[in-house]
Amino acid sequence: MAFLPGTEVQARGLRWEVEAPPDECFTPRPAAQANSPGNGAEAFLFTRVHPKFKDRYKGNVPLLTLKTAAGGFSDEQAPEFEDWVEIKTTHKLRKGMFVAQVVGRSMEPLIPDGSYCLFRNVHGGTRQGKIVLVQHHSISDVETGGTYTVKKYESDKAVLPDGTWRQTQIRLVPLNPEFKIIVIPEAEGEEMKIIAEWVEVIG
Repeated sequence: MAFLPGTEVQARGLRWEVEAPPDECFTPRPAAQANSPGNGAEAFLFTRVHPKFKDRYKGNVPLLTLKTAAGGFSDEQAPEFEDWVEIKTTHKLRKGMFVAQVVGRSMEPLIPDGSYCLFRNVHGGTRQGKIVLVQHHSISDVETGGTYTVKKYESDKAVLPDGTWRQTQIRLVPLNPEFKIIVIPEAEGEEMKIIAEWVEVIG
């Protein structure tokens, strides 16, 4: 028989109170699991930690929402994160990485609805073909409810007479064919902000 925390229990003259479990461990439930009981989705168990400054990113990263990450997150101006969690990954953790939940089916089957994913800051280089967290004023993502989205990045380029090039179009491509491609025209490309690059699903 299970009792709720705070319940007083009496038995054969004995009396005690059921205490709530410690909050150091918690199990975030993916949206798909919470909304669709019995669909087989697995919850991923995180362990909440409070690392000292010198121990940050040693098996742990901040736990953020995509909205928080899209609101401003960089190596140079990183906020003081309150939630840090231990994760299991083969990737080397470094400053600028974080865990966030990706809600929606647009990137299935690679990123299941409600998955918790590892992201890292973008440090130059090509973005072609990579999955990124993007923010742009023209994006109205029904899955995230904001002007940001997680999609595969593709772009077209034109070579100029002087040998340089410019982007003529950016496409944010969902992996699920049921969803439409988001097209960012050349004139608005500079207004698009790539927040982070997706690394892997961790739970």
